[in-house]
Amino acid sequence: MDKGWRFQTDELKYVSEVLANGFGASETGAFTERLENAFAEKHNQKYGIGCNSGTSTLHAALEAFGVGEGDEVIIPALTVAMCGYAVTHANAIPVYADVCKDTFNIDPEDIKRKITPKTKAIMVVHIYGLMCDMEAIEEIAKEHSLYILEDCAQCFLAHDHRGKIAGTAGDVGSWSGKVRISRDKFQNPDWKRHNILAYNYRLPEICAAVALAQVEKMDELCLKRRLMGEAYLDVINESKSDILIPQKTPEGYTNSYYTFGAIFNGEKYGIKWQEFRKKYMEFGGDGIYAAWQLVYNEPCFKNQKIGW
Repeated sequence: MDKGWRFQTDELKYVSEVLANGFGASETGAFTERLENAFAEKHNQKYGIGCNSGTSTLHAALEAFGVGEGDEVIIPALTVAMCGYAVTHANAIPVYADVCKDTFNIDPEDIKRKITPKTKAIMVVHIYGLMCDMEAIEEIAKEHSLYILEDCAQCFLAHDHRGKIAGTAGDVGSWSGKVRISRDKFQNPDWKRHNILAYNYRLPEICAAVALAQVEKMDELCLKRRLMGEAYLDVINESKSDILIPQKTPEGYTNSYYTFGAIFNGEKYGIKWQEFRKKYMEFGGDGIYAAWQLVYNEPCFKNQKIGW
């Protein structure tokens, strides 16, 4: 299979423009701004802010919420460690909520149990392409005056039963200023440009160029993933076996299938995970990766070795 099938239209064209422009900033290249506008339009939102990584985005959002020392942020225990990093970088405390056994997403009922007077925000993570139960989580947040931060790293253009697109149900705040508004101002040695202490999370132009081309064909890419996910589901349903128990997609939801999530139930039949994976790959499968360790079991959190 051609490994470059996702990058066959405007990615090279846009990257070439950036390179030809000498990696020009927004005044000349403007790819970051174009990406932000295109992504915001795709999600029917007024603003989009490009950052250099998902971890930076989460951290920036928490800072915008005013999350700080002594605050608590509820996050799912089943997610990448970077979600915990972002809370820790904000000098706050990650509080781990359990996930639902069928959807693998954060459990609204456990969110309720984890709320304390110190809780400032809820970070939901849409796992493997499926949105969390945002309707229930929104009600909880409203009742307790909490912010909601949606981590959609694995969830593009999925929606819930209300038609809400992933990433548009929560509260996220950010701020930004245009770089090099005026050459006269930028080149003036008397211009005092840094008026607040902050982080430099600006997205590189070459990354914005590739991402913009991907956004412009996001519908096509997500449809391809949905069709592949549904094909897996058809095979499992036809087999009438419970060796794999697929991630449950509730009625009315659309799963964008970042990956095909399932519980491995083979040990019930004496089949080891490693054996199943090996056989799957022998038949042409491209490998299977396991879910993360729970965040609080990762060494950096369990041993409190955060890295500073």
